[in-house]
Amino acid sequence: MVERSDIPHPKVVSGGGHIFIREMLAVFKEIEESSGSLSGEASEKMKSGIKEMRAIEPILQRAYVKTTAGSETAWYCNEMAKEIKQAIQSGSEDEAVKTLEKLKGEVAEFIEIIQSYVIRMT
Repeated sequence: MVERSDIPHPKVVSGGGHIFIREMLAVFKEIEESSGSLSGEASEKMKSGIKEMRAIEPILQRAYVKTTAGSETAWYCNEMAKEIKQAIQSGSEDEAVKTLEKLKGEVAEFIEIIQSYVIRMT
């Protein structure tokens, strides 16, 4: 599993976060479609985890997502979603579930930051 510190700093420009989130949501759809090949418990974890993470969709146009830090976090989450998809395709169910749990934490923290971010214009 890729750790944030293992990934070279992405060349992400400010304002690109919403693009990475949309890509991540598209990957979620692909994961849902292919999760039928998983065992019942893993499939259920995938479906419930993705449902929880879809809470980011209504807030993806908020200001923090368009910052450099927000764009980098969105990119990282998108990369993790791709890892889950790849793990499912390769039949590595345990790795997919482990990465899903980590991604759920990242997305929950990201949502909290997005919702609490305030632009101060003074």
